[in-house]
Amino acid sequence: MGVDFHCQEIKRPAGPEFPLN
Repeated sequence: MGVDFHCQEIKRPAGPEFPLN
């Protein structure tokens, strides 16, 4: 339940705020 929340939060905002690529 912890990893799912983090994964969804990062995938939700598809912008420069979360540069995972």
